[in-house]
Amino acid sequence: MMKYAFATMTAASVLALGLGAANAADLAPVPVIEAPPPFSWTGFYAGVHAGYAWGNQDDNQSNLFDCEGSFECTPGDSFNMDGFIGGVHGGYNWQMDQFVFGIEGDIDYTNISGSEG
Repeated sequence: MMKYAFATMTAASVLALGLGAANAADLAPVPVIEAPPPFSWTGFYAGVHAGYAWGNQDDNQSNLFDCEGSFECTPGDSFNMDGFIGGVHGGYNWQMDQFVFGIEGDIDYTNISGSEG
């Protein structure tokens, strides 16, 4: 009985290995996918930035200060302001291993103005 069990298991193993080899021969070759080159921060960059600012204030802080003393003060209890903010910027970066060094410059402009009232 043990002899027949061993023979059956051996035959099943040989059959399974043979079927596996036949299936592997039918498969298409796997394409080799190359990894993309690593990203580098080295290089020039430039850009523009723009915005709009606005605000208002309405309080009574001039009651806290003595404007009649030895200095002049103008109460600014209520005022409004608004205007454009913008500019350009640019620079250059160098990457050395995991470190990035760079130089940058910018020119900015604003015409924020306000009025008391």
